[in-house]
Order: sequence, then C-alpha cells, then structure tokens
Amino acid sequence: MRLITILMAILLLSCTHDKFSGNVYDFDSNKPIQSVWVSINEKATQTDSSGYFCLDVNSKSSCILTFRKVGYSSKQVSRKPDASEQDKNLKIKTRTIYMFRKESDFMTKK
Repeated sequence: MRLITILMAILLLSCTHDKFSGNVYDFDSNKPIQSVWVSINEKATQTDSSGYFCLDVNSKSSCILTFRKVGYSSKQVSRKPDASEQDKNLKIKTRTIYMFRKESDFMTKK
C-alpha cells in the first residue's frame, strides 16, 4: 500500500512539470548565442549552437529565468504560465530572448 502511495505522489508531481524552451539571440547582430547559461531555481542548462535551450518547469507557477554569458549583460525574464502552456492542443509560439553585449551601443548610451 505504501508503494502505491509513493508511486501516485511521483505521478502527480510529474504531471505538474512541463518543458520551457526558446532561443537566445544577440540584440545587435540578431545571431544565435551559443553557451548561454539559462537557469530556473536550481535547474540550469546551456544554449546549443543555434541558441536553443530547454528546461523543465512547473507548468502552473511563475518563475524567473536568468541568462548569463561572459561579455553580455545578465538578463532576468519573468515567466508566467499562459493558456497556450496549459492547453496542449494550442500551438505554442517560439520564445525569443535577446541579450546585449556589454560594449553594445544600447548598453553604453545614457
């Protein structure tokens, strides 16, 4: 009986998680950025050569994603679940994140 309870708890917990993915681009060049550290709470990954990342997230709660790469200003993005993440039948739009180089004109102008 205890084993069944544990298995049910694991099943229920796994149902509340989903994938959150997107691409990270350089703002000035509009090119993908490789090896950006993307983290949510204690989970982290890096972008691939096309700037793509994917992390498991709790599909029903908000969270803050942090993006870091040497030579770029760190960025934090607040993620709030929306209807497209709750309804698997809806087509999910591509998430695009832009990062600024520390020497970018945008970052140096005051």
